[in-house]
Amino acid sequence: MAAIDIETLDLPALHKHRKDVDKAIEKLTIENRTLALSAAKDAAAEYGYSLDELTGGQPGSTKKRRIVKARYRNPDNHKQVWSGQGRKPNWLKAGLEAGRDPEDFLI
Repeated sequence: MAAIDIETLDLPALHKHRKDVDKAIEKLTIENRTLALSAAKDAAAEYGYSLDELTGGQPGSTKKRRIVKARYRNPDNHKQVWSGQGRKPNWLKAGLEAGRDPEDFLI
């Protein structure tokens, strides 16, 4: 493959090459992830496990997840809710920064 002297390219050509490089990176990332996942599944199978069993996935998992009820709702989009645990969602942060009271978002 011939080397490209990017110093001699104009802006449209540079943008085209950037798009080509981004596509190549995305393709290789997906391929590498697929290969890594396959290798991990094969390694787990050698010891008689599925990858889900080793990583806490659903099949065979002994770890129980507790479902926490939502306590806050975005008044602009009722599908967006938050339990009050973990990081605050951006819609709640924006509302609080705008001077709204947290109680305005309670369900």
